[in-house]
Amino acid sequence: MESFKEKLIAWFDTTGRMNRAAFVKRFFGVNLACMAGVLMLGSRLLEATGSVTASNLVSGALAAFAAVCLYPPMVRRLHDLGRDARFARAYLCFGIPQGFLLGTVAALPQGSLGLYAFDAALAAVTLLFIVLIFHAGEPRRNVYGAVPGRAAAPRAERKRLGRKARSV
Repeated sequence: MESFKEKLIAWFDTTGRMNRAAFVKRFFGVNLACMAGVLMLGSRLLEATGSVTASNLVSGALAAFAAVCLYPPMVRRLHDLGRDARFARAYLCFGIPQGFLLGTVAALPQGSLGLYAFDAALAAVTLLFIVLIFHAGEPRRNVYGAVPGRAAAPRAERKRLGRKARSV
């Protein structure tokens, strides 16, 4: 059984590939946990202090935490699609400050350039997640590793199995 430390290190590993199912589980798990935290902590803080700013800071911190937790699976999923980590790094540039900016963006006047920029970045991130969730990975080994979920059989074993299948 793996220790907690090994599991934590494995969670933040950015090498190799990750299939869709594993990515979707992590994506929704992290987002649901952070949303629950925002609802519980943010509402408690708002009740206790009456400060919307303090509640927004908690929301921003949890959104930044979610972005950091989603970075490694995003990199591994991009590797499964044969892409490098550029899109994931761009996501971090938006994902970390996103939660802190929500209160400021909500106060912007309709039609302002900042509001359009925030909406465009949010749309790009949403599109990236849609691609990562629905696009099939490369069916064969790529520069980032073997197909996730399949154990790579040694070459001699594959040849033997191939001959057996043809003789049947």
